[in-house]
Parts: sequence; C-alpha cells; structure tokens
Amino acid sequence: MSLVLVNLVFSLKWLLRFVYVVLLVRVIASFVPPRQPGWWQSVTEVVAELTDPILRPVRRFLPLWGGMDLSPVVALLLADILGGLVGYLLVWASQHV
Repeated sequence: MSLVLVNLVFSLKWLLRFVYVVLLVRVIASFVPPRQPGWWQSVTEVVAELTDPILRPVRRFLPLWGGMDLSPVVALLLADILGGLVGYLLVWASQHV
C-alpha cells in the first residue's frame, strides 16, 4: 500500500511541475503577445485554456492592482508551495515504505 502512496505523491509532484511551467509560460506570454497568427498564438491559446481554470478562483479573491492582474504570480507561488509540500510528502512516504 505504501508503494501506491509513493507513486501517487510522485505523480502529483510532476503534475504540479507541469502546472508551474504552464503558468510561467502564461506570464511570459502576457509580456510577449502574438503579433500575427502563427505558432506563438497557438501556444498562448492552449496555455490560456489550461490556466484559466486555475486563475479564475484566484482572480475572485485578488482584485486588480494598479491595472495589473497579479493572479498568475499568486498561482505560481501557490504551485511552488504545494510542490514543496508534496515533495515533503514524497520523502516522508518513501521513508515509511
């Protein structure tokens, strides 16, 4: 049973890394918007579709600050904190196999 827990926590850690990278691409895409249709526009659309469900709840609690949307930064921090907690769980679970 412990091996299942280790694999579950390990999978969750990789999922959080993926979310972190996608959020980071979203932040970069906000500074470099697509100027013409092409691969970058496709990437930004996919990233927006993936990150909007994550950012929507954060935006409900975090108002715009000076006209800037800080929800991606808060989501990055939360993903980083959750990644650290999951990493701790992974170490703990692997020691208790």
